[in-house]
Parts: sequence; structure tokens; C-alpha cells
Amino acid sequence: MGDAESSGVKSIRRNLRNEVDNLLSLLSKSTMLHTLVVLNSNKESMRFSEIERRVESSATTLSRRLTELEEYGLVTRTEFTDSRVTRVEYALTDDGVALLSLIHISEPTRPLYSSYAVFCLKK
Repeated sequence: MGDAESSGVKSIRRNLRNEVDNLLSLLSKSTMLHTLVVLNSNKESMRFSEIERRVESSATTLSRRLTELEEYGLVTRTEFTDSRVTRVEYALTDDGVALLSLIHISEPTRPLYSSYAVFCLKK
């Protein structure tokens, strides 16, 4: 029974390590953290065009990032249809807000790297 428990614990640790690796890989993609911070700064859902303007990214990159965040459960995508026009809004989920509460984001001091965020897990 001890071997089975040990094997089970190892499996849980391995799965957790894989999830953390996947999350860190996701967060390290270009504009990913900036997109999360922009969504968090508004406190309400935002239209794609507003996110795009504030993140200063191409529509293609932003669309990919929002899709990835949605797949990971960090962002919700809601469609609204008003007569003939459909608008889409994005918002952080509770998990997205919780994740940002664990990360300290600061601007680097060197101007050359001003478009990058430095992040570390809070203690």
C-alpha cells in the first residue's frame, strides 16, 4: 500500500509540475501579461478594440492571446447581439484575478526594455 500511495503522490506532483510549466509558458508569450493587466485594470468587461488599443498589439496576436487565456480559464468571452451587430467583450475570470494577485509586475528601469514586464511570484 505504501508503494501505491507513493506512486500516487508522485503522479500528483508530476501533474502539478506540468500545469505550472504550462502556465509559465503561457504567461511568457508576447503581450500575454500586458493583456492580463489591461483586463484587470478596467474591472469590467472590455471590447476587443479597447484591449487592442491599450495593449498596442496587432489584432492577430491579441486574438490568439485572448483565445489562449480563454482556453486556460483565465478570461471569459461574451457575445452580445444588438439588432444586426454582434459585439464581443472580454473579462478576467475569478481565476484570472487570483493569478494576478500572486504576481508582482514592475516596469524595468532600462528604456530599451520598456515593452517588457518583469514578474515574480509574491511570497
